[in-house]
Amino acid sequence: MKICWIAPNGGNYYAEDHIGSGGWIGVLEKELLSRVDGIELSINFPSHKSNKPKKKKKINYYPIYYPSGSKLS
Repeated sequence: MKICWIAPNGGNYYAEDHIGSGGWIGVLEKELLSRVDGIELSINFPSHKSNKPKKKKKINYYPIYYPSGSKLS
């Protein structure tokens, strides 16, 4: 099953940089992976730090770059 998730933050995208940065989204993505067999999760989220996609295990992270001070922030 493939899921495209549009989230307010990147969940565990920044986990290597900031411990505890995943919040409830990070916990939910871990639970989905542990409880649902055959899942592929894509998370799209706004980011003013990076627009570089990242793949970790069965999760694809797609940050959508927006500059600081734009109407989205």
